[in-house]
Amino acid sequence: MKLVLASHNPHKAREFERLLPGFEVEPYAGDLPEETGVTFRDNAELKARHVHAAIGGSAWVLADDSGIAAAALDGRPGVRSARFAGEHATDAENLNALLAALAGRDDRSVAYVAELVPNWIPALDGVDAKLTAGARVADVGCGLGSSTLLIAEAYPRTTVVGSDYHAESIELARKKAADAGASDRVAFEVATAQTFTGTGYDLVTMFDCLHDMGDPVAAARRVRESLAPDGTWLLVEPAAGDAVEDNLNPVSRLYYNGSLFLCVPNALSQTGGYALGAQAGEAAIREVAAEAGFTRFRQAARTSFNLVYEIRP
Repeated sequence: MKLVLASHNPHKAREFERLLPGFEVEPYAGDLPEETGVTFRDNAELKARHVHAAIGGSAWVLADDSGIAAAALDGRPGVRSARFAGEHATDAENLNALLAALAGRDDRSVAYVAELVPNWIPALDGVDAKLTAGARVADVGCGLGSSTLLIAEAYPRTTVVGSDYHAESIELARKKAADAGASDRVAFEVATAQTFTGTGYDLVTMFDCLHDMGDPVAAARRVRESLAPDGTWLLVEPAAGDAVEDNLNPVSRLYYNGSLFLCVPNALSQTGGYALGAQAGEAAIREVAAEAGFTRFRQAARTSFNLVYEIRP
C-alpha cells in the first residue's frame, strides 16, 4: 500500500517505511503550501490537505510539523523555524539568524516543541491561567523529565514534581534540571504511579504511560487522591478507537505492533494483571477514570497520534 509523505525529505520517508512494514512511503515531489498556521498542527494539516488534493485522494497522506523553540527568545522561532531568516531562506540562513539572535545571551538552550504548551494545556479549562499564576504539578511516569522541564520552563511560577519507577531515568532527569537551572522549581522522585507522593496538586500529567501500567485503576485512584478539589488530570494516550475497525489505519498498525511487543508484556509483568495495551479507546479510558472515582471526563484535544483527556474529580 502506498503512503505519501507531505515532505521532500527522502530520509524521513525511509524511516517511516521501516516503522510501517508493507507500506511504500513516497515523499511528495510537488510544491508544498506556505506554512501560514499559528500552530504546528495547523501547518501539518495545511500540508496534508494540500497534498491529498493534489494527488486526487489516491493515497493516504501523512504530514507533520515541528520547530525550534529558544528559551531566551520566548519560544521563537517556533512555527516560523523554516522561515526565521525570511520567507525563502535556506537552512543555513535560518541557522545563522538563530545564532545571531542568541548571541550574547546566557541561556542559549533550544528544544523542539509541538503540542504540550501551545495546544494541550490551553485546551484544559482554566489550567493555563493557574499555571501562569503559580501552581503545583505532578508529572507521573516522567522518564527523563523532558515534559517536566517543558512545563516548568513555560510556567516559571509553577513547581513540578516528576516521578518514575526507573531510578536511572530519574538520575538523568535531575541532571537535566540542574543543567537547565530549574532545580529550584523542579524535583524528581523514584516512585510508581500508584505510590508517588504529595497531595493538593493543581495538575497531574501522564504522557503515553497509563497503558503500560499493570494496574491502571490503582494509578488513577492515586491521581484522584493527590489532586486538589478543583484539580485536573491531563492524560495523553495513543490515538485509538473503541473498535478494531476504527483502528485500521497506518498509525494504529504501528501501535498494535508496539503494544504486542512492548506495552502489553510490560503491563503483565507488573502487579495488577490489567493490560490496557496501546489501542485502548476512549471508552476503556473513561471506564478506568470512573472506577477510580472521577466524575468529569472529556476529550480536550487530539492529534493524529494522541488523544488528550481532561479528567476531574
